[in-house]
Amino acid sequence: MELPYEKVSNISIYNHTIELEKEVVKFKITALAGDAQLIYNHNDMHVRGIVKSPDHEHKEIELMHGSFYLVTHRRPIERKNVD
Repeated sequence: MELPYEKVSNISIYNHTIELEKEVVKFKITALAGDAQLIYNHNDMHVRGIVKSPDHEHKEIELMHGSFYLVTHRRPIERKNVD
């Protein structure tokens, strides 16, 4: 069975974004309690990037060549205002 995929250099998962210096392969997968993305660095070199979110400081990352990464985030909790 083949997974649908696309080549991307930006990845979004809820309010987080990952900006990469080169394209990687993002596979379409299903997650039940949130969002998940399977990333593969098909390049013959490491790919650097930065994770941005209003929830924390920016984080620099490096994806090793030929490696897979599972990026997950649980579904955000909806908070109801109680008066």
